[in-house]
Amino acid sequence: MIKEIALAKSNDANNSIHPIYGAKTLNRLKFETGSKVFNEIKVVIDCKDLNSGCLVNIELQNIDDNPKKSNSKVYLDKLFLFFDLKPVKFLEHGWQSWSPVAPLTGNAIKPLRLIPPKWVRSTYHIDDTLAGRVAGSDQFFLCKTTKDSSDAAIIGAVTGRTNLTSFFSNKDEVVAVIYLDNITINPGLSKKLDPIWVSTSESSGILYSNYLDIVSELQDARTKTKNRFGWCSWYNYFMKISPSDLDSNLPIADKLGLDLMQLDDGYATALGDWLSFKDRFKENQLGQFVKNCRDKEIEPGIWTAPFLIGKDSSVYKEHRDWLVKDKKGKPLLAIWNKINWRGAAYSLDTTNPKATEYLKNTFSELTQMGFTYHKIDFCYAAGIRGIRHKSYELTRAESLVLGLNTIREAISDDSFLLGCGCPLLQAVGIVDAMRVSPDTAPKYSPGIVQVPGYPESSPALKNALYASILRSPMHRRLWINDPDCLLLRPTRTRLSDKKRIFSAICMYALGGFVVLSDDLNLYTESEFEIIKLLKHSVARADQPITLSDPFDDTYRLEYNSGSFIELDLKNESVKLSEDFENKDRWVDLCKKYGIKVS
Repeated sequence: MIKEIALAKSNDANNSIHPIYGAKTLNRLKFETGSKVFNEIKVVIDCKDLNSGCLVNIELQNIDDNPKKSNSKVYLDKLFLFFDLKPVKFLEHGWQSWSPVAPLTGNAIKPLRLIPPKWVRSTYHIDDTLAGRVAGSDQFFLCKTTKDSSDAAIIGAVTGRTNLTSFFSNKDEVVAVIYLDNITINPGLSKKLDPIWVSTSESSGILYSNYLDIVSELQDARTKTKNRFGWCSWYNYFMKISPSDLDSNLPIADKLGLDLMQLDDGYATALGDWLSFKDRFKENQLGQFVKNCRDKEIEPGIWTAPFLIGKDSSVYKEHRDWLVKDKKGKPLLAIWNKINWRGAAYSLDTTNPKATEYLKNTFSELTQMGFTYHKIDFCYAAGIRGIRHKSYELTRAESLVLGLNTIREAISDDSFLLGCGCPLLQAVGIVDAMRVSPDTAPKYSPGIVQVPGYPESSPALKNALYASILRSPMHRRLWINDPDCLLLRPTRTRLSDKKRIFSAICMYALGGFVVLSDDLNLYTESEFEIIKLLKHSVARADQPITLSDPFDDTYRLEYNSGSFIELDLKNESVKLSEDFENKDRWVDLCKKYGIKVS
């Protein structure tokens, strides 16, 4: 299936060859096992059969043996693989939790994505220059190859420790772009890239699961961690969370039998100053929160955005050398949020030893305070394109993995680590759970308030459900899937009763990681009954899932036990296999709220 290969180098490390237009002028050589030489760089290719597919291993070697040239830097930009593949449909899959994930036609291009500024496009894509210009997917490319059958193909990186990988459909071929981020390889040395797996099948669903099984095995995924059923402060209290709010919800959480209470954003004085607390939390309120949770045998959790540094933080004011820089040497903008963070936030340079020491100390201290559940958010910031302390030595993928591993080592293997806004492939084997969707909201659709070109990534229940279903095969293969919080409150919401209950059924189907995010004092006996039913049911769905056909309008989730659930989001209907746990009670609940069930 792979027909040609090309290597792009750049004499100027800041000049990146465009993956679309630049590829047309590259020296494309025939792909075959063995080696190809591009001046000083030898590309060594090894192909092996693996699980009804082909595993492609690639190593780059600097074979320059001329002493006079040894001091001349060779910057490696991108490696291209060209596939003889014409997709009819493909699953667009962005690199991180909130990135778009949706079935599209083979030549789908969304020009509205050219409108947002660079930092927005960098949030959703490995390569912001591709947004709005090509039909593509990050990390893997799952597609159907014929109109009238289920014939399918997949191309995907199976590890993410070394480089980022994107794919795009370009007329009569699919192009894989391996980002080398202008690293250098000294004469006589080499660098192994992340392997790529290529396979075809008559079932796109089975192909999807098989690919993830390989990723899981090769990256030693953390799939045995105990699931959680808990509470989070965000979607009710947002930045206004106070110790009294925690105190008022804790007794009800205890009554409901929850095993987690997570404090979200709103306690720290600034992004980056995670050990500096707002006035209302200063009098040892976090320590008291931990003690109160432990007294009721509930695990205390805390939210951070470890790779974001706010402009009003002490880290920004005192240690700007810890930040990723743009081409002009200024701190690189990672996000702009005027409402919550008073504007700009920047990316922490995880390749700077002093910055990694800061990360280590911060998370060691939070763990010593008693927090053994850590939600780390906006993790993509450690992997966006910019100038780092070890630029030209480490790729963006390696920089991100370095940051994630630093946090894991600081909190130890005994703590639970949840990634969010995180590049997916790079976190396998490090996190216990991963957000697999954009933010939910107490509304079904995003409405008019959305980022141009990215309606499917705007906060809304609908978006969270679709993305979570399309990524459901990752559950218990790569980690525990987090489909975002369940909002059941009967008031202060724009969700109808029917949609609230339908979302609870989806949580049941998606593996059972349930985190409520309401003022629990608003709950009535109806909500208590739903939670009780969920707690008695979700263990049955907490197993690897195969999505029968990601391109179908009705999603059939099949479990290793042989059970299945069919979800039709458009018509809000459900079909349960006969052996599903508490089926009669779920059927009664559906009928009560007008949900079609069979």
